[in-house]
Amino acid sequence: MAYYFTVRDKKEYKPLEIHKSELFQRLSRFKGASYSLEEIDKFTINFPNEVSLRVYLNEIGVLSASDINREITVRQKIKGELRKVKYSIIYEDMAKYLDFDYLRNQILARSGDIDFLKKLTSYYRNSACGSFSINSIISFLFDRYDGIVDINKLLDDFLFAEVCKVNYEDGSCVLKYKSLHDFGMFLYNYISKEEKSLKSNLDGQISFEDEMPKKKVKTKSNREIDGQTSFF
Repeated sequence: MAYYFTVRDKKEYKPLEIHKSELFQRLSRFKGASYSLEEIDKFTINFPNEVSLRVYLNEIGVLSASDINREITVRQKIKGELRKVKYSIIYEDMAKYLDFDYLRNQILARSGDIDFLKKLTSYYRNSACGSFSINSIISFLFDRYDGIVDINKLLDDFLFAEVCKVNYEDGSCVLKYKSLHDFGMFLYNYISKEEKSLKSNLDGQISFEDEMPKKKVKTKSNREIDGQTSFF
């Protein structure tokens, strides 16, 4: 399915010709301003943020000065309508979330994180591919799982089912890019919120300690008074 990198013009979305950039890599059979999602991702991860992306597109003549402050999004055509892709544009610091091994390490590292497991099962509860593992994790969370639980295996099985397509003839695994993209951004958002919450708590503790009243400590004076005898 083709994807489009667009800029909003009132109620319409104009496709931008990012393939004219020397940073763009054509990986699919699409032509012109039609791209694969992977092609768009590999292009946008060259930029640290939206501002630098907009400036660059303007410099190479892809984004006009009149459009430079308008909404840019990744969209796909569904029933003749360009609809926004969830977790639309990926930047440089998010690139690692498109790496399967990194995602696997991160999800297994959170096997004991009940909040993460709840959010994962809520988000993927209607998954057609990973439904067995998701239902098993839900049973585990509500103590309905019959037998010994290997939560790491359940998470492993879910990830493989969700983002991989297995060739049963030779056992090889081909990544389903859209699914990889979506799960990577789900995990990115979770970890980002986790880190912001931790930073907020730490900042709050530091601020609280700074505002605590300082206790005055009385110290003995070693000054001798005339007429007294010092025994020390």
